[in-house]
Amino acid sequence: MNFDKFCGFSSVFGLILSAIGLCKTDSSLIVALLLGTLIIFVLLGVYSIWHYDKAQKYLDCENAIRKIHNSVINEYPNIKQQDLNGIILKLSNICTEISEAFGMAKDTKIGVCIKYVNGECNNLYVKTLCRDSHSYNHRKKFDNLKTEDYIMHNTDFAHIFKLIGKQVEHDQLYYCQNRLANKHQYNNTHLNDIKLPSGCFDYYARRRMWPLPYKSTVVVPLLSSNGKKLDGFLCIDSSKSDCFIEERDVAILQQIALFMQELINFVCVNHL
Repeated sequence: MNFDKFCGFSSVFGLILSAIGLCKTDSSLIVALLLGTLIIFVLLGVYSIWHYDKAQKYLDCENAIRKIHNSVINEYPNIKQQDLNGIILKLSNICTEISEAFGMAKDTKIGVCIKYVNGECNNLYVKTLCRDSHSYNHRKKFDNLKTEDYIMHNTDFAHIFKLIGKQVEHDQLYYCQNRLANKHQYNNTHLNDIKLPSGCFDYYARRRMWPLPYKSTVVVPLLSSNGKKLDGFLCIDSSKSDCFIEERDVAILQQIALFMQELINFVCVNHL
């Protein structure tokens, strides 16, 4: 029996016993103990319901991702026949579907984008290939900026790039961070134009001045078929400070990256 079922059964059993005990005793001490027991079992029941609801939402998210996967596989030959604008439109639709899938589990809007790598070997930078529809409408000014987002100037991309150089296992190739506004070591090209306070007691000031539209993010690489060349990054983010669960969300995003890699590689080789 798992912990959720134990909490559920024990809560119901405890509530019944506590109710019977309250009806049959006149002792104030026993009444207090029974009330305390009643409260404990009510809390266990609430936790069990909350935990089950969260697990069900993740299950719905994973089922939606599987449908996206099957759709990409089935439509892949037709997607390859389109011009760059047609492929980008299809990828934008996929990003929107991924955003909606993660939104099921998070009960909030999740931004999704695909970045591709450009530039010389020693001076690589990333550009946005596409976004989900909601993020696209809200982040045009970031994507239209002429500032180059160099990999080594952005903590999330640089972290993954260094891990690839060290040839670590694929499941370790990711960057996941919550509460970015409070991470003094987090670098981003768009933070260069604003002086954020870095003192120990400047947490609320940093949150108030934070210029980025997201405060938590997960990033995974998009690699070529042989796993040696970095084509780009698949990124999800949220305006919530504490949105992502590393143990669950990273694995889901890595699975998405695996079935997106071949298509992104095709775009990079033939169109970019």
